[in-house]
Amino acid sequence: MSAVTTQAIQVGQIIGGKAAPTPATTVLQGYDTFAGSARSTAVTGTPSTPSAAGKLSYTVCYGVDEFYQTIGIDAAVKASSGIGTLDAKIDFARKLAVTTTTVTIVVHCTVAHLQSYTSVKVNEGIDTTDLKRFYEVYGDSFINSVTTGSEYIAAYAFYTQSTEEQNDLNASLQANAIFSGGALSGSLQVSLQNVRKQAKCRQNMQQVVRGIKKFKVPRANKIIDYALEFGTLDADEPAVLDFGTAGYESVAGMPDMGLITANRALLQDARGNAGPVMRQKAALEGIANQIAWLSDSRTGIYAAYGYTGDTALETRARQNRTDTAALTDFISRLAADPTQSHPRPPIPSLSAAKPVPVLGFSVNPGPSYGKASGTSFQDITANQIVDKVKLTSLQLRAKDGVVAALLGSYAMPRGTTPFDHGGRKGTAGHIMSLQPGEFVTTISIVTEDDEITKLRFVTNQGHGLRFPVGFPGEGKGVKTWKADPGQVLIGIQGWYSEDKLTAIQPVTVALKPARWSPLPSGLL
Repeated sequence: MSAVTTQAIQVGQIIGGKAAPTPATTVLQGYDTFAGSARSTAVTGTPSTPSAAGKLSYTVCYGVDEFYQTIGIDAAVKASSGIGTLDAKIDFARKLAVTTTTVTIVVHCTVAHLQSYTSVKVNEGIDTTDLKRFYEVYGDSFINSVTTGSEYIAAYAFYTQSTEEQNDLNASLQANAIFSGGALSGSLQVSLQNVRKQAKCRQNMQQVVRGIKKFKVPRANKIIDYALEFGTLDADEPAVLDFGTAGYESVAGMPDMGLITANRALLQDARGNAGPVMRQKAALEGIANQIAWLSDSRTGIYAAYGYTGDTALETRARQNRTDTAALTDFISRLAADPTQSHPRPPIPSLSAAKPVPVLGFSVNPGPSYGKASGTSFQDITANQIVDKVKLTSLQLRAKDGVVAALLGSYAMPRGTTPFDHGGRKGTAGHIMSLQPGEFVTTISIVTEDDEITKLRFVTNQGHGLRFPVGFPGEGKGVKTWKADPGQVLIGIQGWYSEDKLTAIQPVTVALKPARWSPLPSGLL
């Protein structure tokens, strides 16, 4: 085994094998853009004076590629192609599961130093005549700068589903003085909280800290304060936060790199941004995340409401997986030999005029039972459907032979939210807890003037809640509501007075097959 080959194995890559990629950590290391991995060192140079590389800003990102670029994931290679080293930052990105139409506000704070080199040249004794062999050992480029230190990233993801929803959110951002990006200030926290309240789409917020051993992330309403004070924390475990690369064609004395340069440009441009193939890969990932949000068998919104009527979505999902595999294979072929020309595969998923799925549904208030008198209550709105809102428990409180109050809880994004509508006095009955996949399908009720004297709920699993105890849910004067096929009861609204419930009205959601929307302009 030659000394050169031994060196290649020492950096974690068996030539021609499929060993795990090696993280980039050192200036002048070789780098393989196609495999997202460090390689052996082929060049030397003169170190420049380390410079401060701190950041304290926010950026508004659109889609997957802009998000990855902003948080410093190299051209989306590590996160969207399955190539690269999984670390805290990539785990953070995957938890957000950004889609092609997601708008993400990234708060980014770094306390760091940048090390770079000048006057780079090829080390003596390096054979550059066999370009393919050179690439296998040293990669197609070298690391020309490394940024080390500590960083804090917080990201607010707003999962708009179409360009129309994006435009509405953008109007809200601008109304709150949040533009494409800028410096952090105390007022930004208030603006972010306002936008979160005003936004009608589902939301997520994630945070990550790197370069500090022990840390405690702040609550969502304290993120800006934390970022502004982040520079005072001790970076006791400095991390590689970012690195830059340059192709070997920029090194004096190197021979022409042939097709390597052109093939690299398919993945990454000269500024380190994603090239056309990686933009396609990021778009497919964003669409896949949206499909999973809709149809994942465990966590999808279809599963939450027991919906099975969207057969077209699975057909599109299969095509997305096929196209993703084709691009992954194409990148693997480039990595195996970037000195040759490789035909790019067609990507039918992205050729469709409208490739982005958008949730289809309608919220339908049912008939009102009782007299609409007193104070009204309404817990559920159409905007909450994207958060998979669900009735999780019901309880009745009774007084003097009538239903005094309706109690229970809803599953909300931030946990379970209780409700209590009606008179505060009386005796509460047992709690009916609704399990996943369990929904109220029948309501039987008897009313007299503005009083509810009998009430019964029955679920699709046969569980019931009733007042009085012996009320069978049928008989003289009983009115019955049943959920229509395809409708799921998500809540109950109505009216109450000081000492009694006066009327109730079921609210259902009916899911529909996804409608399809164009990709945002300029995404590819």
